[in-house]
Amino acid sequence: MVTLDPGTVSLDVITFGDIHVVPPQGLASYATQVDLRPGRNLLVNVSATVDPFTSVLTWSFNSIDPATGQPPTDPLAGFLPPNQTPPEGEGSVLFTVKPRPTLVSGTQIGNAAMITFDNNSPHNTPTWLNTIDNTAPGSHVLPLAANSDQPSVPVTWTADGAQQDLRDYTVYVAEDGAPYRVWRLNTTATADTLVPPGNHQPHTYAFYSVARDVSGNIEAAPPGADATTQSRTAVGDAGPWRLGLEGARPNPAIGSMRVWFTLPIREAATLEVIDIAGRRVIRREVGSLGPGAHSITLGDSPTLRPGLYFLRLTQGRQTSSARVAVIE
Repeated sequence: MVTLDPGTVSLDVITFGDIHVVPPQGLASYATQVDLRPGRNLLVNVSATVDPFTSVLTWSFNSIDPATGQPPTDPLAGFLPPNQTPPEGEGSVLFTVKPRPTLVSGTQIGNAAMITFDNNSPHNTPTWLNTIDNTAPGSHVLPLAANSDQPSVPVTWTADGAQQDLRDYTVYVAEDGAPYRVWRLNTTATADTLVPPGNHQPHTYAFYSVARDVSGNIEAAPPGADATTQSRTAVGDAGPWRLGLEGARPNPAIGSMRVWFTLPIREAATLEVIDIAGRRVIRREVGSLGPGAHSITLGDSPTLRPGLYFLRLTQGRQTSSARVAVIE
């Protein structure tokens, strides 16, 4: 764990067969006994601990005969039989751990395990690599003419440099000095057109763009506008609202998160938070908010445990998703 901080280890669900053992939140060591009776005349001692000196995290499973308090003499009487009817012979463990705060983008974190059955030689799993990406993408709206009286005004935005993991953009506009508002939300397009309202009155517009990458990093809003123009062209309607999930801000979130999204119609819709084990931990009905842009707070009661989560917005047959990390 050169790249990880063993002091931040938090054990999560332990599974074997159809048994799920969930340690209390925040523990780096844990021990319990699971009684498989009456289905099977067997006890299972389960323990997990992290060695602070070697940074090795170890889980142990020991079958116990309830009559003797010792391991069963029958070698086929263990808690994990052959996997003839899945998941009876399957097992898994989950945990979370934070990377060391000094890691830079591009650092690779490897995760591998050794599985040992009884006194046999260990089985080595493949190494799974994760690459740190804590650098937000960059973007900007291209310069506009200082003045324009054309029937329409093209607006173009672009990424800063070659960004292979760019996901989408959100473009903001401020009209006549008013506060910025979302003009184009989570779009993969890099251009759009402002259409004049026909009132032939001068208006000023200021634009900036915010990029988002596939890791969930979101560009910070710039201190000023990327581009400005004065025109008799006003920002037209954004058109029909579309289902969109901008994600959580800030990301990573602390304990709870503010989630931003848009709905196209007033119809049943749900916003869900799903943990990395695929369990739904939060579900909110949001369809009553109606069409438009919205934001709500999730995870304030109960507070979300630190870890990686997935957001899922669903309305009818449409679904949009995003990722968010929660830290302490």
